[in-house]
Amino acid sequence: EDSARRGQRRRAARSHQSLPCVALDGYSREALRPPQPPLRGGLTLDLKLITGQRLLRFSILKETPTPRQNGKIVFGQARFPMIFQEKLSGGCFWLLLLNLLPLWAYAAAAPEPVDVIERMKTAYAGVKDYQSVVEVIKPARDGSLKKERFRYTFKKPNRIRLDFEIPYKGTMVIYPDKDGEVEVRPWGLTGVFELHVAPESFLLRASSGQRVDQTDLGLLIASIARSLGKGRRGEMRIDESESQMRISVVADDHFREGVVTRYRFSVDKKTWLPAEIEEWTFEGSFERRIIFRNLKTNIGVPDSTFE
Repeated sequence: EDSARRGQRRRAARSHQSLPCVALDGYSREALRPPQPPLRGGLTLDLKLITGQRLLRFSILKETPTPRQNGKIVFGQARFPMIFQEKLSGGCFWLLLLNLLPLWAYAAAAPEPVDVIERMKTAYAGVKDYQSVVEVIKPARDGSLKKERFRYTFKKPNRIRLDFEIPYKGTMVIYPDKDGEVEVRPWGLTGVFELHVAPESFLLRASSGQRVDQTDLGLLIASIARSLGKGRRGEMRIDESESQMRISVVADDHFREGVVTRYRFSVDKKTWLPAEIEEWTFEGSFERRIIFRNLKTNIGVPDSTFE
């Protein structure tokens, strides 16, 4: 049966037969999937021809090496490889092309992951210190959601202070102390109540595997870059709003070896710094959400803040 179909297609091509103009199924941006390499930076759209249920695939790329080569049709900066044997009539082809123009415009404006990462790195390079109210939302043992909130202060290269509001109001965590350990002051009390423990101590261990000394935005940006590069383990999508860029990706977990996590990173387009992180298991169970509120950079944090 397969050989008979191939013979039919060859005969149709030799006789220059044209299919009648056909209608296209509807499509939406939500249905678009980012292409796999080598089509990085473009979009791939699958459409069905109603006549004969023929499947066509169109790959819209932002870069075009030559005006026309290898049977690829070029229109402006978009390139449309036509993956099918039958020949469309001229009028139907132009109708099809017009239907694809909005998608070409979307692809032309779509940001490249590498561009987003470079903007974030450039923005962070100009940051000397910063302060933010951080909220962490994660599942509780009873199935409800629990929240942590603390003021996070950071000064390059690696000085960190957390002032907890929820839970343990008044508790302070400072890193590093004079011995390179984490200093914990329960309810802000000093002296005999102080604890000094190593960053990897089980007393500070979180279910995410993240340590206190792995919490700054510089490390987060590096982790996002790895998730979009060598650490990527599945599909990726970039959505854009007026205020934020959102990157969804399946990648190696940032802190747990051998674990694959579904991430959504939100980047503020004014500061080009991370604004929110959402995490799910590979199977889709919610793990945690981290929100950086009221982020202020280069506020002149004194060294005494960490003493």
